[in-house]
Amino acid sequence: MPSMSSLGSRASGSTSLLVTFVAGLLLASFAGLDLVSQGATITACLALLIFGVPHGSLDIEVLRNQHRYGARRIAAVLTLYVGIAALMYLLWHVAPIAALAAFLVAAVVHFSEDWDDVGSAFLAQGMSAALLTAPAFLHLNDMQSLFIALSGRQDAAVLGDIMLLLAPVGLAIAAIALLSYWQSGRSERAGAGIAVIAGMALLPPAVGFAAFFCLYHSPRHFRDALTHLSADQFRRRWQVIVPLTLAALSLAGWLFVQEARSGVLAQVVAASFMTLSVLTVPHMAVPFIVTYLFGERGPLTSILKDGPVADQGFPRVSAQG
Repeated sequence: MPSMSSLGSRASGSTSLLVTFVAGLLLASFAGLDLVSQGATITACLALLIFGVPHGSLDIEVLRNQHRYGARRIAAVLTLYVGIAALMYLLWHVAPIAALAAFLVAAVVHFSEDWDDVGSAFLAQGMSAALLTAPAFLHLNDMQSLFIALSGRQDAAVLGDIMLLLAPVGLAIAAIALLSYWQSGRSERAGAGIAVIAGMALLPPAVGFAAFFCLYHSPRHFRDALTHLSADQFRRRWQVIVPLTLAALSLAGWLFVQEARSGVLAQVVAASFMTLSVLTVPHMAVPFIVTYLFGERGPLTSILKDGPVADQGFPRVSAQG
């Protein structure tokens, strides 16, 4: 098992990697590299699937270890995951703009966990909202194009306008959060916040989001999940991560074939971000449901009786990094 000190140093390292990567991309862009090209966007989408998706592959193992689940409870948790994922996929077909809006709201809530050590849920969500809406300032048209490609609807562009309106509010709240970090002596956390928001604001939306998701969000949650595994689970972690990641990639491939869009780029965008949403919503919702419905004092805890359930939430990212 990795020590907390080694995880903390790796968290600082991931921030440095993000800063270096964003700076390198900006320099390359000034030198003539087209980061809005079809190739750049497709590469960013593939990076989301290959390097970003695996951080949720340990969810079941963490729940199994924390709550000491037996086979019956694991089956119930898997059923919840599949059911919620199916509902999210169905929403994309019934009401694609509503699905996109729901995904954006879910992303704000989920990414706020990266900042839960700021001391206020309001400030943490402001940080999350700031980084997601920041691209609207300099890359509104690119953001709207992504939304249209993802939903297959031209009127999805209005969500970009809404994000532009919300961006100043999010950035104002984020500024307070960053000041709070700085005043409490956590300059590394303030630097990390500035780095991710700057990367999202300066880089094209798909590239900026991929950089944040793959180099900051995913590594932090992945490291945190590893600290909550038993020694045996930690040793066999790749036996879980690899198959589930391949399953997610297969889902993306299936969506690429199924989702009719005009052009390869639109299909790749739709397949990658729909896959991300279909996996992210249960990734967020199932631990909450397990804790508050099937927890020790939950109303449905008596349904599953094959092992005790600790009344605690899904692990959140530590303040280090």
